[in-house]
Amino acid sequence: MLNSYSMFLTKMTSENFQFKSYIYQWNGSGVTGPALFTSASHQASIGDDREYVFSTTGLKLAPNTQYVAMLTVDGAPNNAFGTMMPIVANTTYSGGSFVFTNTNAFGGNWDCGEQCNFGDAWLKASFSAAVPETATWGMMIAGFGVVGAALRTRRRSIRIASAA
Repeated sequence: MLNSYSMFLTKMTSENFQFKSYIYQWNGSGVTGPALFTSASHQASIGDDREYVFSTTGLKLAPNTQYVAMLTVDGAPNNAFGTMMPIVANTTYSGGSFVFTNTNAFGGNWDCGEQCNFGDAWLKASFSAAVPETATWGMMIAGFGVVGAALRTRRRSIRIASAA
């Protein structure tokens, strides 16, 4: 289960802008299905250089499945130009990778350049083990009750047999 994750922005423009974060399933070249998580809108402020934390409140993730966490300014004015996500290319999670798509007509695809010299990855995540659902707890308690009843019946049978 994903409890929360953080993404980092270094703001190099004097304009404020709104953005959201999303989590989708990933097929290696694009998102699949609906958004699994959508954050509230956040505002990057002048001179902002900080970590943004997104609480997913226990988002269930399937094993052996790829996911992508992203920030978007889709629908926002172009004043988000001049903002970067600092990363270190070799600090991804085990089996993870960094994905970037530049959809602006004036720019090419992202390349790492000097921005890979930062000391921290641009994504941090907090995971926990899945908590059994209420139905699972109910079946487990019912199972204990059946085992207890069977043992009680067996003890009575043994007492009757030994008394005879």
